[in-house]
Amino acid sequence: MEIFESFGNAVCQWFSVAGLFYQVETSTDLVYWQSASPPVPGQNSMMQFAQPMAGERKFFRLRAWSY
Repeated sequence: MEIFESFGNAVCQWFSVAGLFYQVETSTDLVYWQSASPPVPGQNSMMQFAQPMAGERKFFRLRAWSY
């Protein structure tokens, strides 16, 4: 996953694989994680998730699982 800034948003971008669900999660302390996006099915293409960068520092991770 690549993370970059665009117009005040943190943008997460990754290549998805068909047959997997993906969900972006965020944390402020690397201990407690919360969903930042709904699960989305992979499509063998690039996918993106954007979130405003306002507020406190956030860490991002990407969960993937088969369906």
